[in-house]
Amino acid sequence: MKLIDITLFFFFAILLSCSSTQKQTDYSKFRQGKFELHSKYDNSVTLIQRNDSIQTEYNKSTGHVVKAKIKWTSECEYELQYFQQTTNSTDIIVPFVQARPLKTKIILATKQYYVFIA
Repeated sequence: MKLIDITLFFFFAILLSCSSTQKQTDYSKFRQGKFELHSKYDNSVTLIQRNDSIQTEYNKSTGHVVKAKIKWTSECEYELQYFQQTTNSTDIIVPFVQARPLKTKIILATKQYYVFIA
C-alpha cells in the first residue's frame, strides 16, 4: 500500500511540475492579420482579414463578403457584430444574427492556427 502511495505522489508531483512549465499562449497574435477559416461542414474556405475593430470575411467558393465589428472581451474571447454583406450573393445574414453579437471563444491555439467555438 505504501508503494502505491509513494508512486502516486511522485506521479502527481511530476505532472504538476510539467504543467507549470508550459508556455502561455499568446492570443494577441490573432487580434490582427489574415487568416483562413476551413469549414468542416461544407469544405469551404473563408479568408478573414482582421484589424483593431473590423473583420472582413470572404467566402472563396461563393464570393460572399461579410463585415463585422470585432470587440475583444478577454484575452481569448471576442464578439462579432455583423453589419454589412454583399448583395449579389445567395448567402444572407439572417436578421437575428445581425441583431446579436456572435460570441467566440478560442479553445486551442498553436503557432499556426486556433480552434474556436461560437
